[in-house]
Amino acid sequence: MVAQVDELRAENDSVREAFAAAVGYYSCPCGAQFEFAEDSTLEEYAALNRWLGRHYGACADQLAADNARLENQLATARALRDADRMAP
Repeated sequence: MVAQVDELRAENDSVREAFAAAVGYYSCPCGAQFEFAEDSTLEEYAALNRWLGRHYGACADQLAADNARLENQLATARALRDADRMAP
């Protein structure tokens, strides 16, 4: 019985630590936002994790693709500029 109480207490402390680490205001590159308050519930913590899964995975991939496209456009523009400078 004492071992079970100690185990439950450790689990409770672990959840409390996870909540404390998660408190904050989250903003995604797509513009979506999520606020996780200090007094949030377990359901709100689950909602935060779902939100992070939806946004930080897919939106980060889209942001990386957009950045790669812009880098390619910039490289092309620089090459054209350099070619113009070399032309008589």
